[in-house]
Amino acid sequence: MASPILSKYTTKFGNSAPLIEGFKFILNRKNSATISWKCANWKEKCPARCLTDHSLTTIFDLKSDLNHTQPPCHSIAKQDLQNRCKKRIQHNSDERPAKVIIQELQADKVDIVPREYSSIRKTIDIARRSVKPKLPRDIDETIHVLEEENFDKPDDFTYATKNKVVMMTFEKNYQYFTNDSPLFGDGTFKCSPQFFSSFTFFTLKD
Repeated sequence: MASPILSKYTTKFGNSAPLIEGFKFILNRKNSATISWKCANWKEKCPARCLTDHSLTTIFDLKSDLNHTQPPCHSIAKQDLQNRCKKRIQHNSDERPAKVIIQELQADKVDIVPREYSSIRKTIDIARRSVKPKLPRDIDETIHVLEEENFDKPDDFTYATKNKVVMMTFEKNYQYFTNDSPLFGDGTFKCSPQFFSSFTFFTLKD
């Protein structure tokens, strides 16, 4: 007899899976109509199985011959929170980690201690790095990225990479700089991109 699924959790891959009587189940196999799940405790080779619909709203069959004890409820709640934060940051890597954690905590009303907060924050940082481009490690890699990057820019916007100098300007201005006119450099920047010093150049044009 079919019965409703009362609880779900989020796997480390960001998918929903059934949580039955405090025990987690993971994907076993699926067909066009149903999904077969097996107990997530693969180390104990637990034989428990269940069969659900694709929307995870109904259990059609449950073989609950569990051969291990129930994991702590708080441990499952913390893992679920961690996986939901990871999935969310992978979809929107620009969100602030603190905002993601607070909103997910409010949605699920889970209490965590400071040590667990650090663990979740670390998971978010790893997830963000997995979807963000890797930062160049030195000036040569930085210039290589600039040469390979397809900028969303006008056709006459250019840059030069000679002697490890990167210049971003319009072609018309660049032609002014190639003349014999004196250049004036303004390097009064409090910050600049890593590996570089920033300058704004000026020249006089009659």
